[in-house]
Amino acid sequence: MKTLGWPTAVLYLPSRNRRCPGAPAGAAFRGTAGRAFFVIVSEQGEHDILPPRTLDMSSFEPRISIITKFVLWSVVLLGLTIYVVARSTWNNQDQPTHDYIYWQDHYKTVAASLTSDPEVRKATLATPETVNQVTVLQFPFMQADGANQQRVDRCQSCHVGLENPSMTAENIVRALTKGKENLSPDQLAAFLRKPENREIYTAVKVLSAHPGKTGGLVKSTLPYALAAGSSPDIASAASLAALTRTMASHSFATYGCTTCHYGSGRELQERKAHATTNEAWLQPLMPAKYMDAACAQCHTSNNPKTGTSAYLEQMRTIARGQSLFKSNACWGCHKVDGFSKGNVGPELTNEGRIVRSETIEHQLWDPRYKVNNCVMPYFFSRKIITDFDAQGKPHDYYLNDYGDKRPLSELAVAQIANPDIRESLTAHGYVPDARAVNDVDALTTYLLAQTGSSYSESQGQRIARIAAYNAQMPLEVPKTIDEGRLIFEQSGCYSCHYVGDAKNPRNGKGGGVGPNLSWEGSRHSYQWIEEHYRNPQEFVPKSIMPIFPFSDSQRAALTLFDASRLAPGSRPVSADQDMAPERYPAGKAVTNKTPNPQLRYMTR
Repeated sequence: MKTLGWPTAVLYLPSRNRRCPGAPAGAAFRGTAGRAFFVIVSEQGEHDILPPRTLDMSSFEPRISIITKFVLWSVVLLGLTIYVVARSTWNNQDQPTHDYIYWQDHYKTVAASLTSDPEVRKATLATPETVNQVTVLQFPFMQADGANQQRVDRCQSCHVGLENPSMTAENIVRALTKGKENLSPDQLAAFLRKPENREIYTAVKVLSAHPGKTGGLVKSTLPYALAAGSSPDIASAASLAALTRTMASHSFATYGCTTCHYGSGRELQERKAHATTNEAWLQPLMPAKYMDAACAQCHTSNNPKTGTSAYLEQMRTIARGQSLFKSNACWGCHKVDGFSKGNVGPELTNEGRIVRSETIEHQLWDPRYKVNNCVMPYFFSRKIITDFDAQGKPHDYYLNDYGDKRPLSELAVAQIANPDIRESLTAHGYVPDARAVNDVDALTTYLLAQTGSSYSESQGQRIARIAAYNAQMPLEVPKTIDEGRLIFEQSGCYSCHYVGDAKNPRNGKGGGVGPNLSWEGSRHSYQWIEEHYRNPQEFVPKSIMPIFPFSDSQRAALTLFDASRLAPGSRPVSADQDMAPERYPAGKAVTNKTPNPQLRYMTR
């Protein structure tokens, strides 16, 4: 084949009688099936076959100059730079997704305006943006599956002013409004609540000094730091002193931020770091009203003999939650290791680690929001009944503790922010009672503190404490009416049962979930009541009353108290009247022989 000015090599994998690509019409190249050969195509379309073994591939190797390579890589790097800058700009401009660069720039503007020294102002504005990170060594984060993960907090990348005493709410507002607003704390609160000032309000919360850390003060209605001398009342001064002592022993370098506030500390974007939904890949941010649950990780003293916990004096919310857990008889249905042995409802030992705060709150307001057959009572919401008057006009009523219908207008309805809770309550025919808001918050706080671990005790200490509690037998008590009354009050019976004065039934206390026990001695015999305590479901098949772990003497004392309550002019009921074989073929109850079939639905 003669030398051509424009040869092109084509690697050809022939099949029988296949035409070579680019060959003139009618031209065919035969070869061994499956064996490759090269076709040389000239500029004039001439073809020749060259076996691979005789072809020097180096003559066909493409050559790219170093200049071309440099240009190509420059284009790639330029594209990546444009992407990163565009992404960062988008993050900083989109209100819900501000990142640390945005807040550090914002902080520099505010801090620079608060100084009169031009050199300090210049140095402040020239400070480069950087990621501020703390690795917390002694407080690992426990994941939902129980595994520990190193706690790494970058919160101060956005909350840059946490330790700057000049970053009070007053100063930040004054700086962002260019000196136009010089407000008192009360005026400041009203100013920041206005919708048009939402951006300034957010800046105050993010950039202000930590309350108590540098003299900053915070009121219960203001979630940000004020100047130390801005509130002269004694309560605020005492609060400031307590905060100052607390923050002096909780340095950011040792504790970080998420040890107390939870949240996803590794995130550098506001929306993800503060998420309370599934976007919180580590942990949702702890709402301020539940903060006692975080404090309880360290500041809890457990008593293995009583199964109770003691907290710091200022941790009143969680202490109230523990008290409600017992007084509402939650312990009779739910197990919490080292505190209660209930086996009817879901175990709550790890509730705070595996369930979010809004889920717990939802369950308390509306027990049937997940499982329609759940038998947990509505302790904090009221049943709504709609009746029609003579003209056919509908009227809404609610049921009070006595089971009486009262106009809905007489009930103070709680204003719940979560739309899912409002929707499910409406679907089930209930409204939240405003008087129960603090109780729901306290119980939610107590349950959030149940994580199955504690920094205040080692795992070995915790196991030993739980084992000691589980090995304890129920107390033996005097078999008297007064002892029975005491057990009735301490075991949470009033949360479900109403007990009134025999002469004036309305002069009493208790709930309307279970039967009214005001005249229980006139309804049932001593034997019936005692056996009913052993196994409620044998005598009332649809009963949701749990089998409480009472000793024989405790059960006898409770029975004496119940049987002593007689209606005026009535006599005690004898055993042969309500324990007759035709009514209860088993005679006396046999524990756990006839469990309530509904109890299996008491799941999360």
